[in-house]
Amino acid sequence: MNEPLQIFRASSHDPLPAREPPQHPLLIYPDPRLQIVCTPISERNPILFDVHALLADMWGCLRFWNGWGLSAPQIGSPVRAIICKVPGNCEIEIIDPVVVKRWGGKFYSDEGCLSWPGHTRRMCRDRYIKIEGFDRNTDPVAFGGKNHQAACIQHELDHLNGINLADP
Repeated sequence: MNEPLQIFRASSHDPLPAREPPQHPLLIYPDPRLQIVCTPISERNPILFDVHALLADMWGCLRFWNGWGLSAPQIGSPVRAIICKVPGNCEIEIIDPVVVKRWGGKFYSDEGCLSWPGHTRRMCRDRYIKIEGFDRNTDPVAFGGKNHQAACIQHELDHLNGINLADP
């Protein structure tokens, strides 16, 4: 059964300058750190791990490189956090994301990756997706995406599982 897609809640992060150089370098394939399966942030000691700083670094990097999405491992942090900003859609930031629903069949998405510059690959993705997790303040959140936003979310989730576009 096809359900109407609901875009839930946009992130409420502080805006960052569009072209400020990122604090952390972007990892480029075949850097082995891109193949690590990431650990949940909820398993980290909150006193030692600053999720606000991580997300600020991720947004700075995404804006600097003019991308649509970024995962924490792409800047060298092997934890489960993603951000997405697909043109025409809300900004998403989510900690420890979990897919709770996929529907609407499949479609093909021609995707690039900031960690594999100059390359694209056609990927088969779910047309609609719903994910749940936590925001930067540990409040539960849910996001839905369709078409390109769903593909962006799935692409970033792949990174959290050590899967890259460049992988055979």
